[in-house]
Amino acid sequence: MAASANPGLRANRAKLPPGVCIVSPMRKSSGGRRAGDWEVENVGIAPDVEVENDPKSVAEGRDPQLERAVEITLEALKNHPVSMPRRPKYPNYHTPSGNP
Repeated sequence: MAASANPGLRANRAKLPPGVCIVSPMRKSSGGRRAGDWEVENVGIAPDVEVENDPKSVAEGRDPQLERAVEITLEALKNHPVSMPRRPKYPNYHTPSGNP
């Protein structure tokens, strides 16, 4: 096991052909568990919005998670409209200053 730059993070590294490596990061547990326990880093992050991805919807060709994400995005755009920047004048390279 080789140490990384972060003292709380270690990674198991397998010996592979030159130029190839696989790294499985692991971190030391902090709080809620016994001191010294290790867990795989890829535990995940709690979602901001939970959406049930039921098999029936998927079988019908729908994607409830994507649909909900689009709803949230459209709502955010409605509440906070985005304005497009004005296009600048095209430079005239035939004048010394580059301006028309």
